[in-house]
Amino acid sequence: MALAAKLQLRQSQSLVMTPQLMQSIRLLQLTHVELDRFIDEEIERNPLLERAEPQDDAGGDQPQKSETAPEPAAGDDWFESETEWSAEAISEKLDSSLENLFPDDPGTSEKLGPDLTAQWKSASAGSAGSASSEGFDVGEMAATIVTLREHVGEQIALAFAKPAERLIAGELADSLDEAGYLRADLEEIAARLGADMGAVARALAVCQTFEPAGLFARDLAECLSLQLAARDRLDPAMKALVANLELLARRDFQ
Repeated sequence: MALAAKLQLRQSQSLVMTPQLMQSIRLLQLTHVELDRFIDEEIERNPLLERAEPQDDAGGDQPQKSETAPEPAAGDDWFESETEWSAEAISEKLDSSLENLFPDDPGTSEKLGPDLTAQWKSASAGSAGSASSEGFDVGEMAATIVTLREHVGEQIALAFAKPAERLIAGELADSLDEAGYLRADLEEIAARLGADMGAVARALAVCQTFEPAGLFARDLAECLSLQLAARDRLDPAMKALVANLELLARRDFQ
């Protein structure tokens, strides 16, 4: 079989979508408001650009337009020429209609989260007097915030089975300040409830295991001890450190 060189010519058509052409097609589909917003964004992004303000004629009469419009300069913006970038002109340049290139079907989109529209509508229906027009009530959202007393009450209901123990634990919870410290004396609580001092101490020991660690502490040293115990770090060295916080504050390391 003899080998021979042969030259073949083949003609084919291909469509090349340059970034400028894609941007021009996208801008043609924008409304007046969207185009104005796009120009504002470009001006904010590029400090060298500025919006041309319309100038009023001092003479009052505007010059008449010439019958033949001047040809645009080569440096004019591409979007100023309507005849060149109209839908028909683009279709002729691409040798195809825009419907074939960009179908109306946007494709399927998958929801990444729950649809909250129904929840917002139900919230707005329940608060007709609310001034909010977004579909949710600020007062209803604030009502869902759990207070410290409610948080402790939920743990008391799970930790104590007997009503008497729950009563003592509830009295202890009512004596907490905003920081979670117990500001009442155990003897006063026992006398107020007519309960045994041992029962109050046992209830306090259970309450001091609640989350967050450090609740129902009566001072800073006890709060640190509860937090270290929750992390299994309350070793003898830490106990000695917590017991001498005053010396540590004075930097007395002797």
